[in-house]
Amino acid sequence: MLPVLADHIENVIDIINKIHGDLAYNILDVQMENGHVIEAIRNIEHVTTVRLID
Repeated sequence: MLPVLADHIENVIDIINKIHGDLAYNILDVQMENGHVIEAIRNIEHVTTVRLID
């Protein structure tokens, strides 16, 4: 996921990673150049859900 983020994000403010058994999630607080990063993250293998909180 980091190469995708590097192409679209100006600044990473905070990252939270949690694992629960076979499921993991990441919460990213970022400053984005544009909304294209959301679609790029959705296209990463094994990503099941992406939510934008504005």
